[in-house]
Amino acid sequence: MDDIIAIAHGQLALEEQLAQGAQWLVCDTTVLVCIIWAQVRFGECPAALAKLWQPADYAIHLLTVPDLPWQDDPLRENPHDRAMLFELYRQALLEREIAPVLVQGHGRARSKSALNAIHLI
Repeated sequence: MDDIIAIAHGQLALEEQLAQGAQWLVCDTTVLVCIIWAQVRFGECPAALAKLWQPADYAIHLLTVPDLPWQDDPLRENPHDRAMLFELYRQALLEREIAPVLVQGHGRARSKSALNAIHLI
């Protein structure tokens, strides 16, 4: 659990560093990933970790629908729990009154889904 909290602090420090002077910062992960990981792996999320997540600090939350085929990767787990994990992320955002923008589809359609959401097209 200490490692997960350290990773969350590192994530926030890197976001702060990279955001200096940037017009946009796109993060492919946030502290929410650490929170969900702690809950799934250890059955709990310590208060020290939970208080780090400030979803209102982000302009938009893209949430990827698990509609692509699973691709094995040494850093990825849970090939059979993708729908459950998606729902945990979705519910966590909704509980904070954040409406996630769903990114779905294949190939260019998926990219366009994300780009439309952030108005870059």
